[in-house]
Amino acid sequence: MLLRLSVRNLALLRSADLEWSSTLNILTGETGAGKSLLIESLGALLGYKADLPPLTEKAVIEAEFAPVPEAALAHLPEPTDTLLLRSEIYPSGRRRLFLNDSPISPQIVRELAYYLIEIHSQHESQQLFQAPFQRELLDSYAELLPDLR
Repeated sequence: MLLRLSVRNLALLRSADLEWSSTLNILTGETGAGKSLLIESLGALLGYKADLPPLTEKAVIEAEFAPVPEAALAHLPEPTDTLLLRSEIYPSGRRRLFLNDSPISPQIVRELAYYLIEIHSQHESQQLFQAPFQRELLDSYAELLPDLR
């Protein structure tokens, strides 16, 4: 679960600190309020291709997660209650990633992303009308997916 998201020096966001509750979290606001930029920054942190604006100074995106997924334990020097991911993005385009303050590769971050966050967006329910999604949903409910793969 995402506990905290911090964004520094990214586009119009000089400093944004968000703390999330353990229940439902909904991000709303007027057009241009920065919702998409927050989601893009989280995606960039987790290794997804993000449409971030050009930088004039180093940007830092940091997110704290708990509990720590089992998949992350192999990449940590010692067990911990929380997982801290940080991305430092430089104006040159260079990026450095850290897991609990230790350098980590983008590939490992992308692998961990699957266990850390799930983003749902507007019109996502449209996939309910697509036959492949309906089959996968039905197979999942019937617990047939492992047999089909």
